[in-house]
Amino acid sequence: MMMHDEIGDNNSIDSLEHLENEAVRAGQEQRNSEYINCGFIYGSSAEVVERLWSHAKHILTDECKGNMTPLMFKTLLYLKVNMRFWDVDDVVTADNMRQAGNMEHD
Repeated sequence: MMMHDEIGDNNSIDSLEHLENEAVRAGQEQRNSEYINCGFIYGSSAEVVERLWSHAKHILTDECKGNMTPLMFKTLLYLKVNMRFWDVDDVVTADNMRQAGNMEHD
């Protein structure tokens, strides 16, 4: 009669062999492909990209398309996506610093 631990060990060994086979197969496919596997890049899923495009759509409206510089668009998109890292006080502080810098150059 086989003990429970022995069954678990055999299943674990089978799982490890399966993972090794998958890794070997993936490596062979990678060598045969002209493209680089970018699966290791965090946030490269279609869901993340779609969310970013959704934010961009709300910033780049028809009224703003002709008047907004690429730098302003990138800045607004960055701020919108990272809203959890700043608040109104940070905006006021940055604007005060900007105004103080402009006064020095006048």
